[in-house]
Amino acid sequence: MNKFDRIYDLYRILRDRRTPITLQTLSERLECSKPTVKRSIQKLRDEFGAPVTTLRGRGYLLEAEGVPGPGRRPDPGHTERPA
Repeated sequence: MNKFDRIYDLYRILRDRRTPITLQTLSERLECSKPTVKRSIQKLRDEFGAPVTTLRGRGYLLEAEGVPGPGRRPDPGHTERPA
């Protein structure tokens, strides 16, 4: 699997979950090493701006747009746009 496909698959896995997923499970689902998963998560955060939260001892979670994750506050400068 190439890097782009792995990052896209990682994003889809995180997007489709409402509960944290462990590094071990991500590694198994993506069929790659744990360090590779960590690099892919960092790339999602840094280059794509994905709001991936690390929940110590529980795993990783992608925050829903406009909804802060556990222990995080919404950006005070953020305003919701009408639908």
